[in-house]
Amino acid sequence: MSTALRLFLTSLLLWLAACAAPVEQKAPSAAPPTALEVAQSIFDQIAALRISGLPDDTQMAALAPWLSDELRQSMDAARAWQKGEIERMQREGSEDKPPFIEGDLFGSLFEGAQSTRAVAVGEADGRIVVTLDRSYGSDPDRVVWQDRALLVRVGDGYRLDDVEYGGDWAFQAGTGTLRNTLKARQ
Repeated sequence: MSTALRLFLTSLLLWLAACAAPVEQKAPSAAPPTALEVAQSIFDQIAALRISGLPDDTQMAALAPWLSDELRQSMDAARAWQKGEIERMQREGSEDKPPFIEGDLFGSLFEGAQSTRAVAVGEADGRIVVTLDRSYGSDPDRVVWQDRALLVRVGDGYRLDDVEYGGDWAFQAGTGTLRNTLKARQ
């Protein structure tokens, strides 16, 4: 092969290489968040939304992606029932507070937690159980307790399916669990 031909072919290859689309390098995909991280994110979101009682429409829209279908349906049913109760109370001229209108339904303490930290993960009854260290107030009147977030796996992520109340005091926002509380309509 002549030098001129080799030079031509080399130039042609270099030109073709320069014209070719660059190969995109994919960054290694990040691992999906752990159950502990998801639970912490959910309760951080709940705290940021400052929910008292049942979530309003805006709060529900922000929470919906974090909730299991079953919990979301339970909340929607409770919200529809609450709306009917509010309308009935208005018709009757009642001055009572409507049900589920205030209090932290996502935790044991009616006033709500001022801090929540997801600390441990386990499994029970096909759900992921995340222990939450929670507190309210400051020393010497600080109240400390543990609730448990029950998560279900959805795809490669997790969603909140229920909250088990762990506080041990007479006046709580709910009874036993969030879903039981939502069902306990009078």
